[in-house]
Amino acid sequence: MSLNIVTLTGRLTADPQSRKAGQYDLVEFSLAVDDGFGDKKKTFFFDCMAWGKTGEAMKQFTSKGSMVGVNGKLQQNRWEKDGKNFSKVVVVADKVEFLGGKNDKAVRDDNLDGGQITFDSIPF
Repeated sequence: MSLNIVTLTGRLTADPQSRKAGQYDLVEFSLAVDDGFGDKKKTFFFDCMAWGKTGEAMKQFTSKGSMVGVNGKLQQNRWEKDGKNFSKVVVVADKVEFLGGKNDKAVRDDNLDGGQITFDSIPF
């Protein structure tokens, strides 16, 4: 039996970036995740990607510094360039929970006549 499940909570290191991957939209983002406390604290950086509605929500509701929880799986990408083999492990997000902005502010939506929505009120 094998499992490929990853759960991370951390802050976005930059605004999510979207691009076309064939006919699909792909959103890529990097997550800074702290481990340990005090002088033993270390920060690890994980490259992540999200497809479809999950990616659209990331692009719309998060930005650099946003705290998110990511559930997904690891994927190893391999390629060859100039006769050399390369590989990179990324997190493919199945579900992303929005846990707050850099300063835990609510998200402002101009379509709501100046009203505010919080990350808890997003229906997914």
